[in-house]
Amino acid sequence: MSNNKSNDDAGAMPERKPPVLTPAPTLNMEALRLSPSYAKAMATTKVQSTVPVDKPANQLFFRVHPTNTMDVAALENKADDQWYLVMPEVAMHMDSGSVKPKTLYMWMDRSGTYGIWPCGLPLDDGTDYTAWQSAHTVCAAAMTRWLRIAWNKSAGGYDIIYLSDAVQVPEPIWPEIDFLALLEKAFKGRVIADLNHPVLRRLRGEM
Repeated sequence: MSNNKSNDDAGAMPERKPPVLTPAPTLNMEALRLSPSYAKAMATTKVQSTVPVDKPANQLFFRVHPTNTMDVAALENKADDQWYLVMPEVAMHMDSGSVKPKTLYMWMDRSGTYGIWPCGLPLDDGTDYTAWQSAHTVCAAAMTRWLRIAWNKSAGGYDIIYLSDAVQVPEPIWPEIDFLALLEKAFKGRVIADLNHPVLRRLRGEM
């Protein structure tokens, strides 16, 4: 009998004990709070790799830098749809149909993207256009207020749409870059320093 009982005990399943449940740790929500210094520690610097040479798009509110301006001789090359700066000693040997005096203005939109707007100046013969005058008026206004522009074909100039005073927008934070260095980036590889420049040779039909 004892042998049979031993065999029965050997084949019996061990008694299962209920699992011990460990309570989940209480989440410290206060630990999620950012410290006042977090934003400063995470601050980044935005540096554009390219700088557009064009007026701001009509849909964008923008500002113009109050001092970063320069009068230059410039050429708009229709073949590649690019602006070129022309050295004064070269420009004096070119006709006014190719090279024109421009004021370069630095602008910035609300996203922080910045660019250069070439605005026409009166020609040596006194020729001036309403559109050129209008562009300078826009830039002067944008030095102190956020605005966007819309072309008014009937008036031959730009309409100015100011940002409502009810919209609280901070003053622009201009990049810490020298204006000449900015122009060098904007016109990289597009400075005409002699009359044998490929763009001028193409205009003369030599290429």
